[in-house]
Amino acid sequence: MRDGSLLAEGREVTGFPNAWEDEIVDENECMPDGTKLPYRIEDEIKAADGKWDAQISEDTSVKVDGDLVTSRGPASSEEAINTLLDEMGIERGSGEDHE
Repeated sequence: MRDGSLLAEGREVTGFPNAWEDEIVDENECMPDGTKLPYRIEDEIKAADGKWDAQISEDTSVKVDGDLVTSRGPASSEEAINTLLDEMGIERGSGEDHE
């Protein structure tokens, strides 16, 4: 951030947990398609002194802390989108395509 602090520092954050990464990557931190996992978000948030909570026991996980909205993964996408729109004060349409 402009003041030199880290974005997640002191903030509540969710994301893809290490326990789930362990189920996907091999012993060399490579994903099934062979690409190397560049980092683990849980580790990065904790290193930045963020307040990590992946809410593993829940079906979805979305956290809002000030102007930061985070979500855990694909299953949380719809909730994350709706939360972001709510936070921005944007009303959602009826679900019909508008071109």
